[in-house]
Amino acid sequence: MNSVEMVKENCKTASLSETNIFTHDDFDLLEEIKAAIKENEKVGCTGCRYCMPCSKGVDIPGTFRSYNEMYTESKHQGRFQYAQTVGLTKEPAFASQCIECGKCEQHCPQGIPIRQKLKEADKALRPLPYKIGINIVRKFMFRKTR
Repeated sequence: MNSVEMVKENCKTASLSETNIFTHDDFDLLEEIKAAIKENEKVGCTGCRYCMPCSKGVDIPGTFRSYNEMYTESKHQGRFQYAQTVGLTKEPAFASQCIECGKCEQHCPQGIPIRQKLKEADKALRPLPYKIGINIVRKFMFRKTR
């Protein structure tokens, strides 16, 4: 929930619901849906941001969102999103900036091995051609004018 309105809407919906109305088939369907979503997901990050802020500026949720998008949508889409939201910001927030201090993992309610997953994500999201491309664009975008 991202707003008071969402909280109110959820409370209203919950107050109108009856208990024990889900059948075994309903629960089975929910399990199938969860399995389908998780089938292609690489990191079970919910984007809660409890891992933030990172002392080195790594955008942990942004990295994991892009990494998952590579496998739920397309590799190009995930890499494009990563370049836009992590690589082309004034202060870069690349997964490779991680110094493996582990503070993020202490706060993660999902128990994600963040340091390990950041390495995997960076390798997948920034193969050599993407690293070169992002660096070139960064130099052009953030060049100092005299």
